Amino acid sequence: MLTIAVLILTAEQQIYDTNFYSLWEATALLAGDHPYRDFFEWGIPLQAMVSAGAQLLVGYRLIGEFLVQWSFITAGAVISMRLALRVSHSIAASLVTAVLAMAVLATTPTFHYPKLLFYPLAIWIAWWYLDRPSVRRAVVFGLATAAAFLFRHDHGVYLGCLAAATFALARLGIPALRNLRAACVESAAYGLTLLALLAPWAIVVQINEGLPEYVRSRAQLYREWSAGESPYRALWRMNPVHLLIPPPLPPPTPAKVSFEWESTVDDAKRAALEREYGLRLLARPDGGRRWSYEIPNLYDVHLLDLSDLINDAAGFDWNRLQRARSPLPTREDAQWWLEQTALLIPLLLLIAAAAEMCGAWYRAETIPLDTFKFALAAAFLAAIDRRLFREASYVVVVAPITAALGARLLVGRRPGDRNMASGGSPWFRRGWGATRWALALAMLLVTSIATYAYTRDTRIYQPLTLTGSVRDAFSQLLVSPPIDGNLSPDEVRHFDRALWNSGEGDRGRLLMRYVHDCTHAGDRVLVTGSTPYHIGYYTERPIAGGQLFWHHRWRSDPEHEMLSLALLQRQSVPFALSTHDPILEDFKTYPRIREYLVQHYVELEGSQGRLLIDRRRQPTGTFGVLGFPCFR
Repeated sequence: MLTIAVLILTAEQQIYDTNFYSLWEATALLAGDHPYRDFFEWGIPLQAMVSAGAQLLVGYRLIGEFLVQWSFITAGAVISMRLALRVSHSIAASLVTAVLAMAVLATTPTFHYPKLLFYPLAIWIAWWYLDRPSVRRAVVFGLATAAAFLFRHDHGVYLGCLAAATFALARLGIPALRNLRAACVESAAYGLTLLALLAPWAIVVQINEGLPEYVRSRAQLYREWSAGESPYRALWRMNPVHLLIPPPLPPPTPAKVSFEWESTVDDAKRAALEREYGLRLLARPDGGRRWSYEIPNLYDVHLLDLSDLINDAAGFDWNRLQRARSPLPTREDAQWWLEQTALLIPLLLLIAAAAEMCGAWYRAETIPLDTFKFALAAAFLAAIDRRLFREASYVVVVAPITAALGARLLVGRRPGDRNMASGGSPWFRRGWGATRWALALAMLLVTSIATYAYTRDTRIYQPLTLTGSVRDAFSQLLVSPPIDGNLSPDEVRHFDRALWNSGEGDRGRLLMRYVHDCTHAGDRVLVTGSTPYHIGYYTERPIAGGQLFWHHRWRSDPEHEMLSLALLQRQSVPFALSTHDPILEDFKTYPRIREYLVQHYVELEGSQGRLLIDRRRQPTGTFGVLGFPCFR
């Protein structure tokens, strides 16, 4: 119930491009496209099909996708809570860590929903299997691994590695369960389950694109979206003093900055602000809206008051200024601490498990099964942290499972437990217990402060203030066609030529509306940009050229480029649309496709290269008062 409440209260904050992660493929599937012929499905076949199925059920409304995401996240939170109770045997400790995870959930992009379910589910199944290994439980592990693989292939690889470690531990590492024949039978059952579920998909891929080629091209994206260097280096900079006590500001330092003024700042107000903040003009806007200035002191805290009046600023040290003004850590510093804590917890659990194993070996006692479970879960969490943390913000992906396992650090010895100090004197055991408690509580306190600082902008701690946004969010989630929730026809009518020429207003949403209203069934749109997943869904048109990862240079080698160009040449593509940079910039690494676009497409005047129109087509009408050519 707490998870659902957080998700609904923050629903309006979740409606943005990246959370449409699989909807561009779902749109293509609903249009009748074949995923290995008409577009290049990039490694999420089942996830795209689930998204498409949800759209069929709700009648092409955005609520379908978010219900899928919320359901998976809620299930993952419940499983994580169950894991916390298993490791701690304490409702209080489980609730304390769960509340921290729920706060982080308010900032979590919901497209991470498969990770938030499959990783806790994998640990739960592994523990369930270790309780009483059997063929049936091995088959269940196989079902989960296959589902994770088809949702996104790397998830399945991680679960497969965990399954292999679990089978080896159960039948070879734990003396009470050691049975080579049973290990072979259960491993075979697991493997046959995977084969039965994945073979049909693999056959389809082999017939159309070819499995070797499929693996090579998808691996390129996975490499780009995985951590390049070890994130564990961040632990060397773990410093609660730095987090809680801001360093002194450097001496006054002149600096060059650039930014765009807010539309509410007219010439008179701009001149007054320049005098107030000592801004010395270096360059006026040239073909854009960016102004360049020299400021007398980069570390003047008063500059924070200017931040509300400017956009897209460069050259300022906002993080340091915010630390000087507020006793709380900045969001960036808090995020660093949360990442470091997430990396540290599985290592601490591994150390504790190793100490218990050594203690049991020293006393010639049987190692408790729970110790093996903790070690297995901690090793799995440490491994996925290594792969996922390409940037500190990805801590949100493992927050629930890290909080669940971390609950073990907040409880003392239970009856029958052994720990590294159990063989020492009573005085030593009491001293170790007190030290351990002090360290755990200190870490919990600092992490709680960091969690608050990281999530306070979401207003999740003021739920009554968020209730007003729920109605607006659900009006967007429930409306059909979805584009009406993004930019309604009434809003389009207010977007006249003067507003367009001024560069004000939300051009991105207007261009999507234009493409939606001025194309017909059978047309496609060529889409590029950094995170353009929402374009195909809102325009209700499948993607042209087979993909939308041009910005990431995916399939840019000559052979794959020619395949994409062949698709473009035989498809009906009235428009090419970019969410960020000019389209031709993204296609510099695709010279043949770029040449094709230069030859047959023309830039829409005033779009700054972000929308191209097929010059070979004859317009059938115009778009609103703007008079853009329409092809519907």
